[in-house]
Amino acid sequence: ILTDIDECKEKKACQCPECSCKNTWGSYNCSCSGNLLYIKDHDTCISQTASQAKSSWAAFWVILIGLGMIAGGGFLVYKYRIRVSSSAFSYFGDVIGC
Repeated sequence: ILTDIDECKEKKACQCPECSCKNTWGSYNCSCSGNLLYIKDHDTCISQTASQAKSSWAAFWVILIGLGMIAGGGFLVYKYRIRVSSSAFSYFGDVIGC
């Protein structure tokens, strides 16, 4: 005979204050009240707007750091080309007697 374990009744799941638990056959479903998202790994509810704001800031910083690296790389190429160009001109100037 198969019996279902009621995780909600035994308080094995959905322990956060904002959580509500619904037992299903062989499992359970947790949900959060209001505008909250349930995170099963941490058995907690978080604000949907907070997670959207965090991902927006993460994208902003990734773009900003990427632009900084591109600018730094461009500057290094610029400095290297000036050094190579000026040393080439002085070499050829010495060769041709300028």
